[in-house]
Amino acid sequence: WREATEKESLGPASHRRYISSPSWQRLRISFPAMFKVGGFVFTFERVILVLGSPFLVHACLFRFDEVLSLVLKVLPSNDIGAVYRQSILSSPLLVLYQIGVCIVSYLYALSWRRSNLKSMCALVLFAITLATLKQCVDGVSFLPPFSREGLLSSPAVSMQGRTVLITGSNSGVGFATATTMYALGANVIMACRSQSRCDSAAEKIKLEQRSPNNRPGGSIIPVTLDLSSFDSIDSFVKNNSPRSIEYLFLNAGFATPPPKPWVTTEGYEVALGTMHFGHFFLTKKLLQSGVLTGLSRVVVTSSAASQLGNFDKSLFTSPSGEGDLRGEKTNTGHLTTMYSRAKLANLIFAKELYKRHGSSGIEVCSCHVGAVATSIWKVPDGLKDFLQPVVDWYVSKVMRNLEEGSRVMVRCALDRKEVVGEGHYLDGMGFARQEMFLSSNSKDEELAKRLWEVSDLVVARYEAGGGAKHM
Repeated sequence: WREATEKESLGPASHRRYISSPSWQRLRISFPAMFKVGGFVFTFERVILVLGSPFLVHACLFRFDEVLSLVLKVLPSNDIGAVYRQSILSSPLLVLYQIGVCIVSYLYALSWRRSNLKSMCALVLFAITLATLKQCVDGVSFLPPFSREGLLSSPAVSMQGRTVLITGSNSGVGFATATTMYALGANVIMACRSQSRCDSAAEKIKLEQRSPNNRPGGSIIPVTLDLSSFDSIDSFVKNNSPRSIEYLFLNAGFATPPPKPWVTTEGYEVALGTMHFGHFFLTKKLLQSGVLTGLSRVVVTSSAASQLGNFDKSLFTSPSGEGDLRGEKTNTGHLTTMYSRAKLANLIFAKELYKRHGSSGIEVCSCHVGAVATSIWKVPDGLKDFLQPVVDWYVSKVMRNLEEGSRVMVRCALDRKEVVGEGHYLDGMGFARQEMFLSSNSKDEELAKRLWEVSDLVVARYEAGGGAKHM
């Protein structure tokens, strides 16, 4: 500690303020200048702020849905303790306080005040609060009955003899869900775009889940299914689909754009074409072939990003729904636009599927799995050696692991129909989000109906033999 200013450097006016202030306010930490950019001096703490800021903002944004879920669950009940008695850390009031601390401390840290000490203290408080926030939303109170450990410890829960199909199951929450289903004794069909990666994932599950809790083991069948190709989907249903499926997880997707061109085999924008049209065609074929019956439940992986999604008006104004299905107007280079539209399609597809087929006994649920540390958080090749270890450490500290991320999907599959199976959307904490708190597009029945009609036209063109891109 030292008195960090002198009369010569501050000038007369600043010096007068300096000598009249209390002694503790005149104490400063002196950080050495590391480099200059355009005359602006970057000291140690400013470098830390610049490098850390994107991670800190990202963490708050990606945990917002879980925090909102806790608040919405508690406010109507007016009983905080009844919702999360298992852990005082899960009190929504504490979570709200933490979010407030995050905002205030972050803004203060970036204010570039003269007091380096105060800025650094604000940054440290922000980081500690984020770490505690993770414990609040992912701790012991996060869906314990649907954790792998909780399910395996309950003799009443068994999936023996049940057939489960999971798309996109070689990695991420799909892989974790496949692991849980296999551990419970289910016959799991892992449908993946790459057969080699699917085989490797299946072997890994078998090695990790040898006779868990002395339960009868299930089975795993890895198969190829590329949802960006209707030919691949058609071939799968004809050659690899089982006689019946009790649980269908429509999970495959991506958060970072794949290599160009950003279109499917049929010429549609790749996010909408893969995550919606691909899953729509698969579901339709399984219904037509009788593989999905009144004993089946369909789980659709959506996202909180669905609340930002939108469709161009050409979906309604054009007889065929064309106008933006191939990315003519949607900015295909903008990840948020592509992803949010596709995830909105997932959510309203689940609602419309139940509306049309729920009377036959089919149950449907869509969900947001929360912020999960999956393989999507990859750094571009040019920065991978330096930045990837930092990113890996970051996501492990502020996001859910794969098993935690799969719990909402597992609840969608195993909880009572009245709770989840009537077309409900489960948020990042596994609660059915009330309609009044969904975006207008998420509860737009006309949009859901029109998207279904357009999707039927897309499939009909393919089945007619012309192919969508030859329209």
